[in-house]
This record gives sequence, structure tokens and C-alpha cells, in this order.
Amino acid sequence: MLQDEIQRYHVDLLNNGILERTADTVWASHRGRTTNPHYMWKMHLYADSYQDWYNLSRVVIPWLVSQNATFKTVNPDMNSIEDILYNRMDDQFGKAFTIYPNDDQEFKRLALGLEQILSRANLKTTPNLTEGTHNMAFDRQLGNSGRIFYRAERDAQGRYVYACDAAAFNPKQTYNPYNFTDPFVNLFEPNIKDIIAQIKNISVAT
Repeated sequence: MLQDEIQRYHVDLLNNGILERTADTVWASHRGRTTNPHYMWKMHLYADSYQDWYNLSRVVIPWLVSQNATFKTVNPDMNSIEDILYNRMDDQFGKAFTIYPNDDQEFKRLALGLEQILSRANLKTTPNLTEGTHNMAFDRQLGNSGRIFYRAERDAQGRYVYACDAAAFNPKQTYNPYNFTDPFVNLFEPNIKDIIAQIKNISVAT
């Protein structure tokens, strides 16, 4: 059965040391390079079922590990994976991965790389996130894959802020409630340098 195949794959991630259980949580983590606990921006990757998580994981996990990225995903020991990923009443709905970059440069590199590999693997989707029912509804989407989202998780003093509290504090900009400068707002918009580079590549190819 496919469900058994997915479960075996998931458990093997623990057995092979790629993931480790995060005590007293529903998550399992991969520790990349030393994380910067004061960096405010984090990324989420969306999936809405265990099958969708599996399809995403087989592409995303090897790449994130190769990039020495720190991330967490659902723990295979859980009996309620489908509740988190598929139950729209759960505040964790759709949150298949959380990625913790160290700085703006790493964030941009990971986001651009993820968008590229998701597109190549034909893993684009149309997320169904209804405002106010779960945490990812307060995030901002990045790119065109329908998978990548992000938010600022800390206030000006570096203290962690829950998504629902951020939304209540600033309902007009829930992903960035303290109005920090957003380094990623135009990350996927083409600029004149990109266009010139593409033209040069076409010219060389022809």
C-alpha cells in the first residue's frame, strides 16, 4: 500500500540520521549550519496531505540537506499527520516544512533554489489557505510554485511572536506586523539585469 511506502520512507529519514525527533513536539528536525536565533525571517513549505508531503519531501529534503539548511518537518511517529496537513481546523494546517535561514543571503539562495527545483519536478500547486483559520494563512507567498511562504517571527526586541498574535497586532500586514524592511518583497520580480542576462544567453545559444 502507498501509505505503508510513505511511512517507511518517513521512518527511514530518522533511521538514517537525516532527521531527529524534536522532544515533546510533533516535529522532526534536520540541523544544518549553526542557526542564528535572532534572525527574524523564516520560510514554510506547503503540503495538504500525507501523499503531497511525500511527493514534496523526496525532492526537497535531499536538496535542503545538500545546502546544509536547518529545517523541521512532521514527525513520522505521530498518529495525526493528516490532521496537521489536511485538517483545515488545525492551526498547523499545510505546514509541511519550516526552514530557518541564518541571514538574508541564505534566505534568498534557498527560496530561489526551492522555486527552481519545485518547478522542475512539476510540484506547483494552488494552496487553499483561508484567512484566520490556521497559521500559514498569515504568511506571505513567495514565487509561483504555490509552496513557499514566509513571515517575520520576531519583534523589534528579537522576541518570538506567534502568528495569531502578529495577525491581531497588525491585521493589515500579518506576515510582517512590525513593518520591518522586507528584503524579499521583489525577490521573484525580474529586473533589467536579469533580462539583459537572458537576452545574452539566447544570443549565445543561437
